[in-house]
Amino acid sequence: MTKIRNYISNLKSRLSLSTNSNSTLLILLFLLFCLNFSFAFSIEEVEITDSDTTFSNGLSGYVPPDKRTDYAYGVIASSIFNIHNSSFTQLSEEYPNCCQEFKSGYGLGINLGGFYRHQLNKYISFEYSLSIIYFDANLRELENKDVELDGIVNNATIQHNLEVSFRDIMFEYNVKLDLLNNFRVAGGVFGATPIFTEFIQNEKLIEPNNRGTFENGRRIRNEYAGNIPNLTRFLYGVNFGIEYDFFLNKSKSYAMTPKFSVSQTFNSYITTDNWVGTFIRFGFSFSYNKYLEFDTPLAPSL
Repeated sequence: MTKIRNYISNLKSRLSLSTNSNSTLLILLFLLFCLNFSFAFSIEEVEITDSDTTFSNGLSGYVPPDKRTDYAYGVIASSIFNIHNSSFTQLSEEYPNCCQEFKSGYGLGINLGGFYRHQLNKYISFEYSLSIIYFDANLRELENKDVELDGIVNNATIQHNLEVSFRDIMFEYNVKLDLLNNFRVAGGVFGATPIFTEFIQNEKLIEPNNRGTFENGRRIRNEYAGNIPNLTRFLYGVNFGIEYDFFLNKSKSYAMTPKFSVSQTFNSYITTDNWVGTFIRFGFSFSYNKYLEFDTPLAPSL
């Protein structure tokens, strides 16, 4: 009989200990759930444009007032008109050019890439983009000099040509300011590294157009081609631009954005001489911005 009583007493104590442990565990789990619930549903009130009604979005951080998330991403495609300013006579001693300095040039190109934009608040956003930029340019200078042809002094015109091609990888960081509804201005910096370059150089006798040759018996000389020597491996500069969103669906989750920007390099394309570029870009971006479903309207805040 005594053994039975002792067994029942031990069983009660074990059940009491187990019950206490389980109760403690349940209390901890309940507190953890409450903490997580309160964090996940911490409410920031956002005023909807042109309305006094306040909605809860169930998110921490800023959510734009047109029911979109605070980020967007997409693709960019732009055409480029590039302007070059330089002061060199030749790319290197391997490729001589007879004394005429290249001062300027122009060309066309394209820019293709992707971007990510984060909305800091109602007016300010940050955008990061990575793209490939293709552009060509022709630096051309005319030289007038007196030459003797058939015993007669004539005025000759020599055209110095330098055609260049660049393929660069470009990273851009821009700060954007929303001035009006869907209209933004932007400013920032960029860095670019060339992955491919090419040049073609020559001199042509333009005038007189019906007679005369160079010392090689031809009307063209100093013909060279190849990769651009003495290349700067990292270019950097600044951007300025404007853009406007056209939304493609009712929820405004898809947008087409015309863009216009001007970029200016700060350092030279080559390490031996001065040669900088200005890029005027016009194009479009297509972006996605996830649509948010808002909770039941709350009472207007006082």
